[in-house]
Amino acid sequence: MNVNEQYLLIKSFNRLLQKGYSLNEVIILMANIKPKIINKLKKLLNEGFMLSQIFKKMRFKKFVYDYLLIGEKCNKVNEVISLIENEYENYLKLKKQMNKVLLYPIILYTFALICFELIRISLYPIIHSLLGDFGIKQNQTIIFLAFNMLKIIGVVSIIIIFLTNYFKQISNAIPFIKNNRCLIIVKNLIILLTCGNSLNDAMEILQANLNQKIFRIYELKQALFNNHRFTIFSPFTLAFKEYFKLGLKSNELVQTLKDYHDITNELFLEKLTKLAYVIQFFLFTIISINIFLIYYLIMMPLLNISDKL
Repeated sequence: MNVNEQYLLIKSFNRLLQKGYSLNEVIILMANIKPKIINKLKKLLNEGFMLSQIFKKMRFKKFVYDYLLIGEKCNKVNEVISLIENEYENYLKLKKQMNKVLLYPIILYTFALICFELIRISLYPIIHSLLGDFGIKQNQTIIFLAFNMLKIIGVVSIIIIFLTNYFKQISNAIPFIKNNRCLIIVKNLIILLTCGNSLNDAMEILQANLNQKIFRIYELKQALFNNHRFTIFSPFTLAFKEYFKLGLKSNELVQTLKDYHDITNELFLEKLTKLAYVIQFFLFTIISINIFLIYYLIMMPLLNISDKL
């Protein structure tokens, strides 16, 4: 199942469960809508598998069976499925924006790189040998830039990606990554608190299950209960701290965290949109400069020859 099909199935489940139907009744009602998937799900349930195990076997997104496992332990499956639907909506929005930010620019970049490389290997040497050295020797810098600018950008991008993935705790200093990781913690906290865990228990679970070099739950504890400041390599934002304290003060922590998540997620998607425009403008500019430089390298010798003739 692709992500859209998974989302629609979860959405249908949630809608019927919220109407008061039991899980067995939901399966019966959906049997004629998605017969192949529902029959497989029903078969696995009859074999004794938990819902979280079934969704794992059916290769749903990881957060689905992770959240469901927590819900099953606390007997809060209906509430968790509702949260999973919201998570799918956010995931699909993020995926759409990431396609704008990465997919289209990468296709454009790859196509341009192949074209310029073919010109460098096949066309330019022929023109150079036919036209001689008219206007070529003094343009070695232009030649280098024309045929290597995109390669340099690619190498720099690969190095940045490698560093942010290999030194993940250091990449917390990048605001874009910090916001994303803070949202991950907020989503996990909402699930754990909704399922009836106390704040201390939720913190302990997060500390035991998340990579502490990246997510640094101990810093969150110190900031909330000992009034320490977050370090630059912390994944938490000051806004998150303020919302958290407000939630504790009003005794509405779950709702406050949901408000923080919704607001921050919208801002996050807006930043992705702006980033898409910046990256696309940058790539179009670089490719346009490359086209001009290659045109210059090919046409200048022709103009020099025509002047001498």
